[in-house]
Parts: sequence; structure tokens; C-alpha cells
Amino acid sequence: MSDLSTGEWIAIIGIVVAILIGLIQIFRINASKSAKFNINQTSGTFSKGDQKIDLKVDQNDK
Repeated sequence: MSDLSTGEWIAIIGIVVAILIGLIQIFRINASKSAKFNINQTSGTFSKGDQKIDLKVDQNDK
């Protein structure tokens, strides 16, 4: 394995780095899809995935 030329080592390292970058991008896309919040400020609701949560704020003026 040590009889590879410098150009071959650079090519191997480039392929490995490209594969790692591709895997990181795939995991980032999947993570952002699963953790994305949809915020609707006019109605006071936001949803995460299939869950929908209604927020109600009562203001007490004293």
C-alpha cells in the first residue's frame, strides 16, 4: 500500500473526503426535515412534525 504515488494518494483522500461530505449533507437534510418548526404568529400556533400546539396568553392588567 505504501508503493502508491503521490497523485494516487491525493485521489484516494479526495474520494474519501467527497464521500464524507456527501454523508454529512444527507444527515443534515434529514435532521432539518425532522426538527423543522412551522411558526404561524397570527394564530398563535406552531407545529413540529405531526404535533400541533395552540398557545393562549391571558393578560392580567392590574
